[in-house]
Amino acid sequence: MGKLVAGRTGLNEKEAIAADLDYFVTLTSGRSHAGYYPGSKEMWIKYVVENATGRLLGAQIVGRDGVDKRIDVLATAIIGGMTVSDIIDLELAYAPPFGAAKDPVNMTAMVAENILTGVSKPITWEEYFSQDPKSKLVDVRSGEERKTIYIQGTDHIPIDELRSRLDELDPETPITIHCRIGQRGYFTEQLLKGRGFKNVQNLAGGWRSMWGELAEDKLLGQEPDEDE
Repeated sequence: MGKLVAGRTGLNEKEAIAADLDYFVTLTSGRSHAGYYPGSKEMWIKYVVENATGRLLGAQIVGRDGVDKRIDVLATAIIGGMTVSDIIDLELAYAPPFGAAKDPVNMTAMVAENILTGVSKPITWEEYFSQDPKSKLVDVRSGEERKTIYIQGTDHIPIDELRSRLDELDPETPITIHCRIGQRGYFTEQLLKGRGFKNVQNLAGGWRSMWGELAEDKLLGQEPDEDE
């Protein structure tokens, strides 16, 4: 029996394009339940969101546990015409063995709202690879993480050292930030913008979101599968 569960509801990107809808996507990583409680599993969540209204058009989730109940919630949200702002405020069942205080459904909606309001503008790996010339790619993970696996051609400034090493970055040079799943990249994006950097992008989903395409010729090393 397979180890992964995949689910979807509403429109995917191809269907949104066919319907001539103006949309954007979010890609985030979450846990099936509270991370400090044993047995939580990683899941990846993608929202398709209407630009003008913030209405959720579709969602896809891949993970090992808890995919079905998130798809049920999001299917109901789509039928109800809910926006990502509405989804942020959903009160979902919580106990450490079953979910986090802020469920991945809520957290992904927060990411989408940040895009809608202009707080953040993540970039996908596809968009990054299509850049000509490409922006400077900076890895903000820890030194221990980088020893295990890293992307060739990246600069390395751990987020904990960023404030003391800002002089290594040029505020006028386009910069793309990456971490493992995107969260530290977002924090770095906001820090740099606050320090006057004008052209900063965060790679949505970190390097994990591009694992298959990067594994053969751009990644050095191997990250252990935490869910094995």
